[in-house]
Parts: sequence; C-alpha cells; structure tokens
Amino acid sequence: MRRLITALAASALLASSALADSTLFTNAQIVDGTGAEAFMGDVLVTDGLIAEIYAPGEGKAENAAVIHAKGRVLAPGFIDLHTHGDPLKTSFANFLAMGVTTVTLGMDGSSDGLDVDWKARAGTQGLELNVIPMTGHGTVRQMAGIGDGVRALTSAQKDALKAAMAQELADGSFGLSMGLEYVPGVYSDAAEMKALGDVITDHDAIIMSHMRSEDDADVEDAIDELVAMAPTGRVHISHLKVVYGKGEDRADDLLAFMEGKRASGTKLSADIYPMPPASPASASCSPSGHYHQRTIKPCARSVRMS
Repeated sequence: MRRLITALAASALLASSALADSTLFTNAQIVDGTGAEAFMGDVLVTDGLIAEIYAPGEGKAENAAVIHAKGRVLAPGFIDLHTHGDPLKTSFANFLAMGVTTVTLGMDGSSDGLDVDWKARAGTQGLELNVIPMTGHGTVRQMAGIGDGVRALTSAQKDALKAAMAQELADGSFGLSMGLEYVPGVYSDAAEMKALGDVITDHDAIIMSHMRSEDDADVEDAIDELVAMAPTGRVHISHLKVVYGKGEDRADDLLAFMEGKRASGTKLSADIYPMPPASPASASCSPSGHYHQRTIKPCARSVRMS
C-alpha cells in the first residue's frame, strides 16, 4: 500500500503543475484504468497529458524531469465521488497526497456557494485539483423560489424548478445531487423528482443521491424511487450500504437487485466508503421542527452505528 500511495502521490503532483512541462516515469507498474492487467512500462507526460507509453527502460525525452518508479504503481488520479468542502477556501493537498486528483462537490442536496461567481473565481485563481460541480436539490429549489417546507409542488413551481435545473446544467453543472433524508429532500414527492429526472435525462447528466432510507427493510424501495426518476438515465447511489443488514448474502442480493435495474435500461451505479459507521448531521434525527417527522427511535438506532 505504501508503494502504491507513493506512486499515486507523484502522479497527483501533475494536477498542481508541480513538475516540469515534461516528466518521464520509468519502470512503473502501470494500471491504466481500463480494467486491463497491470503492466510494466515507461510513461512520458507533457503539459499534463500522457504523450507516450514505452516498453520498460525505453522511454526517452530531452529536457524532461525523470522519476524512477522502481516498480511502483503508476495510475490515473483517483476520483472522489462524494466530497464536502471548498478548494477556494481550504487546501486539498491531503487529497492529492492520496492520489485523488478530482473531487465531486455540491453533494447531499446542497450546492450553496457553487454558483456562477464561484466558478468564475475558480477559473481566475485556479484550483489544486479538478472539480465535478453538482447542483443540490435544495439549492435549485431556492433558485426556483420554492421554500424548504413546501411539499407537493404546483405545475408552475415544477416548471420553474425544471428551468432552474436546465440553466444550472447550461452553466456547467454535471447533474443533480439529492439528500432524501434531509430537508428539503425529505418533502419531495414522486412528481417533483420525476420532473427533475426528465431534465437530467434530456441533458445526459447524472443524479447522485443520498437515498431516502438505507435500512435493511427499505433499501430496495429507496433504489426503486431513484430509478423511477430517470428510468433510462444515469442514477448514482451515494455511499451504498444496508443498515442492520444480514451479512454478505444480503449484500449479494442487493447487488443482484441493482444489476436487474441496469439490465432494464437504467445506468445505475453506486459508491461505498471504507468505514463501518455513518455520520449524518444530528439535526436529521430531530423528531419535530424544521426536520422531517420521524420518531426518534429509528434515528437513535442509526446514530448508534457511529
């Protein structure tokens, strides 16, 4: 693992322009991201792009910086599919050190701050790494003049919501993020979700969602709800898990269920995180007030996971 991280860190430096205009990596174990087996070789990178891949020991380049990989793994930068933060305000050097060269921002239904002005400042100031900007469901609701507490939308509100989402996509958003356990996502109904899903599908964008429930008894229904938004579109489940699941057999069943959705035409995908606990905002367990009307008991069970 240390050998892998060392090589990935060297690769990530390319994203911050820390290396020369041309860099030659020699005798690297290359994992190219296509699914092919790793192979040994030399890689020449020029102006941040792969210019040539050579047989091991045969790479040549005048005036290039040379990094001797000595058999370490060289791979494309990793993509973090669920990131929180603002690289204009905080350094993301720790991500680069782990080989992450692209982050996805505006997750869980909120993209406050990732507006046109932010994008303009990012273009002027530059960023340490690549950014995939998403548009939060709650944020696009605000753009359409729809309050957080509004449940069933009128036809005019749905039209305004669709127009705001289409404008976000035109301005560079990659798609819609949702947090269906959080306000205002918890109040959204099938009609509102389908209206947004139609826009996303028409633009070949993507829906990335924290599902309405990750509980063992409800997770398939939660996936069905997302698939219904965009039956032929791109749907991605954030941090897939089964709360109080029943072991590996249950996981296999869930993966088979998802494969069935893909076979029916939905471009369904998911990510996971490498730790057992969940860490939702404690306010999501509030039984009253601004948050959704669940009893405290199921939330308490979920919180005990962490």
